Amino acid sequence: MRSQLTIQVVFYKYLAWKVLGIEDAPFYFIVHSSTNEIDSIFWRVDLQDFEVAMNHFEDMIYDVVKEIGMEKEFGFTPYPSVKRCMECPLMNECVHAIQTPQLEQITIDGIFE
Repeated sequence: MRSQLTIQVVFYKYLAWKVLGIEDAPFYFIVHSSTNEIDSIFWRVDLQDFEVAMNHFEDMIYDVVKEIGMEKEFGFTPYPSVKRCMECPLMNECVHAIQTPQLEQITIDGIFE
């Protein structure tokens, strides 16, 4: 979970910097309990080194762009599943879309009591 929180912080700080021109914008998390109305935590999240974090994030962006370019050039590898296909706006046009689960074969040893 921490890595997901970290990327979210960096992403929003990056957007604030690039779109709004706010360098190292303050970022806060507030998390409320799902089991009661009392428990919660409130964090202010600071980056240890804003410039290093932004450079690393931009490198990640360029890597994704490069990967997408390679996929476009050599073809995307489909990973269809009923759930993903049902949520996909391209389902009706996609030759890889599925509407039923794919068959998986299993082998069992026998009946155990």
